[in-house]
Amino acid sequence: MKALTAVVFRLIAIVALTSLIACSNDANPETKPEERFVEIKNPTTLTLKVEGMTCNGCVNTIESALAKLDAVAESEVSLKRNEAAIVYDSEAMTEAELIKTIADAGYQASLSE
Repeated sequence: MKALTAVVFRLIAIVALTSLIACSNDANPETKPEERFVEIKNPTTLTLKVEGMTCNGCVNTIESALAKLDAVAESEVSLKRNEAAIVYDSEAMTEAELIKTIADAGYQASLSE
């Protein structure tokens, strides 16, 4: 029984450490990606449900990933509401590509209901 308890405590410690490392990019929660001007032909606003965020570092990670996309003019990610509001050029990018960008950053995104 002692061996099982020790294994359980080690697993809990590993999970806790992993969470801390994953959110270690939260050095300055006020730091956001640089604002830029993007001219888009067909501006569309999309709100996605985002799961897996635990801190402002997660928010910054998603906003930075979206900011790298030429078709994204603006994004606002909310930890409190677990969502991302994205203004993008729907002629240059699809909803699926935006969802994949967030997934590639390590989070689960889906269309809001």
